[in-house]
Amino acid sequence: CCINFDRSRITNEMINVGTCLPCIIFTMIWRISMYNLALLLFFIRINRISELVESIETVYTTLIFR
Repeated sequence: CCINFDRSRITNEMINVGTCLPCIIFTMIWRISMYNLALLLFFIRINRISELVESIETVYTTLIFR
C-alpha cells in the first residue's frame, strides 16, 4: 500500500503502523500540503523577483535620466 513513502524520509515503522486506508488518506493529505507549500514558496519567489525587477528598473531609469 504505502509504496510512496519509500522515497520520503518517513521510517518504515510509521508505514507498518497504519493500515491501508489511513495510509492512503495520509499520503493524499501529505502530497496536497507539500504541493500547497511549493506553490506558496513559488509565489513568494515570483513576488520577490518582480520587486527586484521593479527596483532595478527604477535605478536604471534614474541613472539614465540624470
